[in-house]
Amino acid sequence: MTELERVDQAVEYFRRYDQKSSAIKQNRENQEYLKTYIHDEDYVVKNFQLTTKRAKALGISAGAGLVLFLLVYFITKIIIAAIVLGAFALIGISVFSVCLQHYRLTAAKQKQVEINEGITEQIEILKAREPQLIQDKENFRAGIEKRVPFISVDDRKYIGEIRKMIESGDAATAEDAAAMLEQKLPELVCFDLKTNELRPLTAFNEA
Repeated sequence: MTELERVDQAVEYFRRYDQKSSAIKQNRENQEYLKTYIHDEDYVVKNFQLTTKRAKALGISAGAGLVLFLLVYFITKIIIAAIVLGAFALIGISVFSVCLQHYRLTAAKQKQVEINEGITEQIEILKAREPQLIQDKENFRAGIEKRVPFISVDDRKYIGEIRKMIESGDAATAEDAAAMLEQKLPELVCFDLKTNELRPLTAFNEA
């Protein structure tokens, strides 16, 4: 395998590693997105606009009662009968509207409960999936560290610089390119979890 092929292989490993990182991020974002569809009863009541609907129903009832009152009065000329029938229409339609809106509100609350339960179940599935995604990522990282000794996963953004040095002939091997890059970029360091300090990239390669 040529040095450029080694670099290309490292690029592909890093690409797949980034995909695994993105999968974890996407999994968490999906959980947060699903949570936006979980609402309590107060939210349902507020969005149902019960007061507005009742006021509208009352207006319709009053209009229907008035129409019936006028119709009966002009036909029979009996004001008492007109008042009774008009009042009956007003009360009857009002009671029916209130009962109907109450039924619809109850149905809306129950539907939201079912939605919440379904979403909660989906969130739990995503949460349960996350440890496996993280473990896959860490296992893949460990594999990269064994297969790509000349640059760490954390410094993968510099892989393009290593390729340029090999292509230009400035470095014969990927390891040489990494050493040269370290001299050009003093900031190219890694955090050593064992010693809790920053160390040059080559220190990890030599280890």
